[in-house]
Amino acid sequence: MAVSEEYRRLKRKVDRTREEADRAHGAFESKMKDLKEDFDCETIEEAETRLEEMQCEVAELKEKYKAMYDKFLSKWGSVLNGDKS
Repeated sequence: MAVSEEYRRLKRKVDRTREEADRAHGAFESKMKDLKEDFDCETIEEAETRLEEMQCEVAELKEKYKAMYDKFLSKWGSVLNGDKS
């Protein structure tokens, strides 16, 4: 393969790689903007902390829902099941 052909081949490869890197950077910037707008997070670390907080909130809400559901069923379960007692 001639040197000029090898050069053109490598240049195309470098250009494609640069374009892919630019797209990846744009996608990253877009997601960071979304994190800022949606969750007021400036960094990945802040987002991870916020995620942990939200997961704890979800777990607490699940527990509250289950307790309320169980209470509801204990009071109204027989009516819902058609029992006449």
